[in-house]
Amino acid sequence: MDSSQIIITSVVSSLLLVGTVLFATVYAQKRARDRRILTWRGLAARFGGSVEVGPGLLKQELDRLVVPIDGFTVSLDVYVVRHGKNSTVYQRAATLTPVSWSRCAEIYKETPLFSAIGKAFGGQDVQIGDADFDSAFIIKCSDQEWLQRGLSRSTRVAHVAAPEHRLAITAHSLPALKNTRPAAPADLAEELRRRVPAADGVLSLTRVGATADEARTLTQLRLVAAYARDLLTSPESR
Repeated sequence: MDSSQIIITSVVSSLLLVGTVLFATVYAQKRARDRRILTWRGLAARFGGSVEVGPGLLKQELDRLVVPIDGFTVSLDVYVVRHGKNSTVYQRAATLTPVSWSRCAEIYKETPLFSAIGKAFGGQDVQIGDADFDSAFIIKCSDQEWLQRGLSRSTRVAHVAAPEHRLAITAHSLPALKNTRPAAPADLAEELRRRVPAADGVLSLTRVGATADEARTLTQLRLVAAYARDLLTSPESR
């Protein structure tokens, strides 16, 4: 085999390898999306909601579930955070509240790399006096008394039991719009309604790998509704 044949063989082998890897990646994404849509449709049928599926294989960010849960209309979609050539896919749940609030909070799982040392250097803004909850999460909040007064024990217990769900109380949902296409000021309200129906509400981000089944997805939906009830609509939250 001469040198030209070796080069051709090497190029063909490389192309086949790249094609195989690309096919496997796309196929895995399609399977994951199909499972997610099946779960969403089951929840929509169970609770009287609706599912919209984006056109085409690469349009998963347009998929959306809207479902009534525990007195709130909760929207579920796919949120992709891109960092360089890589990306992290989240399942994002959100609900809108009828009143505008200036308070905000973020509650997410503590990791081994962010332990007591991280908290000592300002990584944790507040504690609410519940040892299990305080030790399970990093808690950032603009109003500690509001969080302590409003967050019910049942919601704290439910979240500790499912710590993979990251919860945020948002004002105008501006953090939730990052990494999406920019919107002109005149279109901002419509963009909020279309992409993230949580302008003054509760937002949850959960990695897609942790939300493959109906039970975990329902837990995410119910946590969003519980936080909205406790912190944005109850008399204790005022």
